[in-house]
Amino acid sequence: MKLLTFSTELEAKSTIDIFKAQSLNHNLYEFDSGHLLITGIGTYNAMSALLKQLHQNTYQYIWNLGIAGSFKNSILGELLPIQSIDKNISHPLQTDHSLDFAKTAHPTLCIKDGGAKLLTSDFPIHWKDQCLSDYDCVDMEGYGIAHAAKVAGIPLQMDKFISDFTNEEGPQMIREKMEYLSQCMAKHLLSDLD
Repeated sequence: MKLLTFSTELEAKSTIDIFKAQSLNHNLYEFDSGHLLITGIGTYNAMSALLKQLHQNTYQYIWNLGIAGSFKNSILGELLPIQSIDKNISHPLQTDHSLDFAKTAHPTLCIKDGGAKLLTSDFPIHWKDQCLSDYDCVDMEGYGIAHAAKVAGIPLQMDKFISDFTNEEGPQMIREKMEYLSQCMAKHLLSDLD
């Protein structure tokens, strides 16, 4: 059985509609070949929701889809298969956004060979910062999902769709384009699961 995970119902809406997924409870849906889990926003919400679900059911693999802000010259809606993930634990008001301590506290999680480098942050990042230039994109849940999958020993595929460009227009762009991004995710799933 497959487990699809999204952080919000808005991200998952088109997938729920296309797969005719039926609600089992407030954050879990069932479709023909598996379940769809809404984890909630944030690293620890995502990790705890996924670990709880993995404790209750057996899955062959987990597929996480979601949105991410781009640090590179990406285009809106571009698909980035994720290769590796780091965790940022610095606060946005700090003047030193060094990731040295974060990498010691939270080692890089590798998912596959080839793909994008994701940074998971506990807060939205809507600015450019030189120390973040090694990364392709940023989200708020990926590290928690990857950690839970690793603990459970279940293969994980993670795909992020570019929702904004880590600048001050980011929040408005995400709100305005969420329906489009949800459709991008559903079409990607549909083509790969057929």
